[in-house]
Amino acid sequence: MNWSEDLFAIFGIKPNSVTPSKAIVESILHPEDRDRAFQEYSRSILEKRAFKLDCRLLLPNGEIRLIKAQGQTTYDQMGNPLTNFGTLQDVTDQSEKDIVLQRRTRALLMLSHCNEALIKNKDETKLLHEICDICVQDGGYKLSWIGYAENDSQKTVKVIAQCGYEAGYLEGIKITWDEGSTGNGPTGTVIRTGQPSINQNILTNPEFLPWRESAIKHGYQASIALPLNVEGKTIGAIMLYSGETDAFQKEEVALLQNLTINLSYGIESIRLHEKQRELEQNLIQSEKGMHQAQQSGHIGSWEWNSEKDELVCSEMMQSLFDKKPSGFKHDLSCITNSALPEDRNKINRVISNCLITGEPFDIEFRILDSDLSIRWLEAKGTLAEKSGTSKKIIVGTMQDISTRKKIESDLEKALRDYRFITDNSDDVIWIYDIETQKYTYISPSVQRLHGVSVEEGLTRKFTEVLTPESVKLVSGMIAKKLPLFILGIQVEAITLELDQYRADGSIVPTETTTKLARNEEGKIQIIGISRDISARKQFEDELKISLNYMQSAEKQTGLASWSLDLRTGKRWWSPQMYRVFGFDPSKGVPSTEEYLKRIHPEDRSMLAETLVKLHQGEEPEQREFRTNPDVLPLRILKPNYLVERDSHGNILNYFGTQLDITDKKKAEEELERANANYQLISENTQDVIWVMDVETQKYVYISPSIHRLRGFLPEEVLNESIQHSMTEESYQKVLIELKGGIEEIKRTGRSVSTSLQVNLIRKDGSTVPSEITATMAPDSTGKIQVVGISRDVSERVKADAALRFSNDTNKAILNSTQDSIYLIDPQGVVFMANLVAAERYNLDVESIIGKNIFDLSEPQAREIRHQLVNEVLKTKKS
Repeated sequence: MNWSEDLFAIFGIKPNSVTPSKAIVESILHPEDRDRAFQEYSRSILEKRAFKLDCRLLLPNGEIRLIKAQGQTTYDQMGNPLTNFGTLQDVTDQSEKDIVLQRRTRALLMLSHCNEALIKNKDETKLLHEICDICVQDGGYKLSWIGYAENDSQKTVKVIAQCGYEAGYLEGIKITWDEGSTGNGPTGTVIRTGQPSINQNILTNPEFLPWRESAIKHGYQASIALPLNVEGKTIGAIMLYSGETDAFQKEEVALLQNLTINLSYGIESIRLHEKQRELEQNLIQSEKGMHQAQQSGHIGSWEWNSEKDELVCSEMMQSLFDKKPSGFKHDLSCITNSALPEDRNKINRVISNCLITGEPFDIEFRILDSDLSIRWLEAKGTLAEKSGTSKKIIVGTMQDISTRKKIESDLEKALRDYRFITDNSDDVIWIYDIETQKYTYISPSVQRLHGVSVEEGLTRKFTEVLTPESVKLVSGMIAKKLPLFILGIQVEAITLELDQYRADGSIVPTETTTKLARNEEGKIQIIGISRDISARKQFEDELKISLNYMQSAEKQTGLASWSLDLRTGKRWWSPQMYRVFGFDPSKGVPSTEEYLKRIHPEDRSMLAETLVKLHQGEEPEQREFRTNPDVLPLRILKPNYLVERDSHGNILNYFGTQLDITDKKKAEEELERANANYQLISENTQDVIWVMDVETQKYVYISPSIHRLRGFLPEEVLNESIQHSMTEESYQKVLIELKGGIEEIKRTGRSVSTSLQVNLIRKDGSTVPSEITATMAPDSTGKIQVVGISRDVSERVKADAALRFSNDTNKAILNSTQDSIYLIDPQGVVFMANLVAAERYNLDVESIIGKNIFDLSEPQAREIRHQLVNEVLKTKKS
């Protein structure tokens, strides 16, 4: 085997570094192309034909190169192969250019076919399916699908159309457009942001992790998601998957973006056509109804013979004059005498003229009805001479036009009102010509809004009136709606908030409603009304703050509110109402049935009766009710109903609140139990529980046990001054404590507790020593009160006196001897000693108490004393 130097270079091997062999060729061929290359080589020998192959090389340095190989085999006379020779060409660079060109051509073809589909398809679903088919068949993508954003609670993406190698891929994955992990992929991100999402390598992109395993199984290497924007809102996305990484280059992405823009326009156009079709169907139905109305319009007919003065009328004609057939006079006077006097000459004049000149007439006149109301009639007539006779006969119709006359009168009044409004309203009414880009009409109120005269306003263009941001809004509206209007598609009125310049350069916020229309000359114009909304803007800002405060207050207080308009039946709930009853605010106020399901079964009928009374305009009883513990946490709610009445006393609106008193009820129950316990304690304990007002120094409450302590009944002591309840010495001690406590409360704002012993005066005049434990604190009104407990300590006082006497006696006995006496615990700590023992260590009696006797001993005596103490503790003998 011989290789040229160029071949060595293509293989990335230095000449003479290896011996050419099939094994080297096999090692350099790309693993994915190796079997195919050798199979093609073997077939060319068997079929005795030239060898041609395009394949890839995997060079020793890891680089991948694309080659084109050609070869020929020579054979002996028996047909056995002898030698083969050939050439090998590196076409990597040329191939990449071909791929780019192929992709560009493919994308352009796909875009062209998609545009054809947009033109011919009038059904949205069929259009989406055909677009997906074209993307796969012409675009060469492995999978194409279109999903629409659902407005459900999970914000799912619904697959509308798909084409390509899918095999359960879309059924096996979950895609949403929320902020969660399933909504942060390409599709969800595109729907939320409205911007394309390109994923050049599914294997390495972390945002594609939830769907990566399934995508790789299906051979998807790269993807692109493009938004579908309809009427300014992203309604979904189109997803394309490629079997190659880095498949979406800049030029191809631009073409795909162009495709989605066209597709979005096509969807919007189909929807607009569908709306137009519905409007056309409604118009056809309306025209049918109008035709039937004309047939049943009750138009009376008549015929009058001028020579005989005979009037022949239809039954409808007679009913127009509110006459029964028997009471209807069949001559011309029946018409003229029924007319108001001031209209009779007019009727006679046109009939005479018709007889003389033959000129048809159409006259309107008034008659007085049986209920003395005035009705308008329209009479039409024409001269009809019968052949073979000279008789002159007038035939005609007659119709009640009272309604029309009223409409005309109302219209005339409306026109007067319109002129009055345009001349005096603060709203500016204007007409703007699209072609000339000039105002053709502006109402006088432009002076108040812009500070310019009508004449000055007519000279300005809208680009001079609006701020740059508002100009963009209006320009965008015109660019979007004008083509549709030109095509004859109905365009609804649009309301925009625009900032406009005043003459002094200041800016005024306005709400501007516009409508495209053609004038009598067929020119397209914009009719608009601009209103100053400065006050409303300020109110909205204040309202937002107020609503935030209200919602915060509702959360803190548990107060929910609602309203009911009896005129319209419209109901409103505050956010707290939705929270309390567990409903989703985005779904609106729930039905009465759904609401009652959240009410406790035992309270449901009572509340249902209340709701019925509300809808009937009655004022119901305000009774507490509970939520259903099977659906919600059990809460107790206290309702309150307020009514708004008109001047006649009729109820117009209900405003209601529902206060969550669950915690209050629990607290009341706890308080009731506590009071019962307290009453039990206060009535049976030996201690006296009392409350005293600091300002008056009088008892405001005292428990029954006061009788045992002082011999008084509670009612005898209430409102008694504490000065009279104790000795003067004790009263002065109490005053000192009160003064200190008041100062402490004023300084710290916290309650103050104290304990002292006083001598209380009994009913028989004797005194009883008592220990008072008291707490001083302000009540809910700010008054400082003392809550205390008084306890009889007579026995303790006696015991203390006996103990003091015993201690004094023991000390006298201990100090009467010359021996050292001290008492120690097992560790050697002194807790009693006489004077001799203390002086032995140069201490007084108080100082030696608490010291360790071993530490006070000399070193040589310390061990001996330890042994003696241990022996005594062990044997319990001296």
